[in-house]
Parts: sequence; structure tokens; C-alpha cells
Amino acid sequence: TTGADSDGIYADGGLVSVTSDSITTTGANSFGIRATSEYGEVTVDSGAVTTTGAGSTAIYASGRGRVTVTSGTVVSSGAGVLASQAGSTTGGGGDPPPCEEGCGPPCETEGYCYGGPVEASAPAKGPEEALAPAPQDAIGVGPGVVVTSGSASTSTDNDHAIEAYSANGFVQVTSGYAGTTGENANGIYAHAETDIEITSTEVVTTGTNSTGIYAYANTGYVNITSGSVETGGANPAGIYASAAGNVTIGSGSVATTGDGAVGI
Repeated sequence: TTGADSDGIYADGGLVSVTSDSITTTGANSFGIRATSEYGEVTVDSGAVTTTGAGSTAIYASGRGRVTVTSGTVVSSGAGVLASQAGSTTGGGGDPPPCEEGCGPPCETEGYCYGGPVEASAPAKGPEEALAPAPQDAIGVGPGVVVTSGSASTSTDNDHAIEAYSANGFVQVTSGYAGTTGENANGIYAHAETDIEITSTEVVTTGTNSTGIYAYANTGYVNITSGSVETGGANPAGIYASAAGNVTIGSGSVATTGDGAVGI
């Protein structure tokens, strides 16, 4: 797409599943993929996504249930991969719709109506530039966020390459490469109510206050396995982790060159 406010794929519904090979948007405030569900689960399986317009996000996925994103190469002038799992709802609040004929999962087990599945797909438009790492077994049961990314890059301030947030569940990120050049733009940002697990091959950030890997768990543990992290700006940490439970970091190499920067 080339116009402003023109998404490559927009899907909203009960159970949302998006499969895409290649997407490019050039207009301002345009999502490459926007997949949302107020009460259900969201799954995105994407190859290459490129967004070059101001204020644009490559992949945005948000749902009440589990949110799963698998992506190849992501290049964005705004946010890269943004995956969010909300608590009660992702919309304006209120009660879920009542059970009725035609609901997605059985109401006896789920307790509310998803409203049926929504699927969207885009035809192939060429090979992926990078393949996502092999997804790992989910670390939690129930709501949470799972992101598996081959390569994600952003070039603007305040936009992380990968951002994963879960209001009442876990976060699991498997990343090949994550890079940012803006200020306050982390390579990987993870915030969860329960546990966080991050497996990262390479992270590079160059902006001020741009941490390589940031993880915060409200009530659970944080487990980070990192290959290499490089930060070039002032005041960031190579790896920052905080949790109510145990914090475990296995790191290959961490290099920081800016003033006030901390390795781990």
C-alpha cells in the first residue's frame, strides 16, 4: 500500500489468524499487519514486512488470549514487532459476549463466545529475506505472548525492534537479529505479569537510552540466553532484567561504548 492510514493486512474478530509472505507499506500511520481480537487469540505468521511511512508499525498483534507472532525479516521506520496480550479485554471493557450457537470454542470450556474465527492471508510475492528461528515450546499455559522473529530493525525514536507485553500471562521471545538506531529504542523489550524467557542471537542498538535486551516480570522469573549484544549510545544497559522471582542470564558477549552505559 502507498496511501496514508493504509494497512497491508487488517484483521479483527474472535479467533484471528493471519498468514502472509511479503508486505510493504509506504504511507504514514500504516500497519504492515494489524491483527486484533477483543476476546480471543491472535496468531500471525509472516515472511517479510517493510514499512517506511512515518508512525508506521510493521506487525501489531493484540488479543485477550494467547498472542503468537512468527516473522521473517521486519524493517520499519516505526515500531517493528509489537505483540500485546491484554488482561480482561483489549477493547473498552465490559463483559464478553454471551455464549450462543456458532461460537468458536465450546462455551462450556471457555466461558464466553469468541464470535467465530477470522482468517486473512496474502499471496506469495518472493522469497523471505530471513527465516524465523525454530519456535520453542511455550513456557506457560493460558494467556501470554510468543514472538519468534528472524530479523527486526527500526530507525526511529521510541520504537523497539521487538516489544512483547502480557498483562496477566507470560512472554517468550526467540529472536535472530534485533537492531535499532533511534533514541529510547530497545532491541528487545519484554514485560510480563508472570514469567519471561528470551533467546536472542544478536542485538545492536546505537541510540541514547536504547537498551539491548530489557525484561521485567511482575510476579515470575526472567531467563535470558543471549549471543551478542552491542549498544553504542549513552546510558543504556546491554542487558537489563528485573523479576519478583529468579533472574538467570546466560550471555555470550556484551559491548557498550556510550557514557553511563552498563553491560549487564
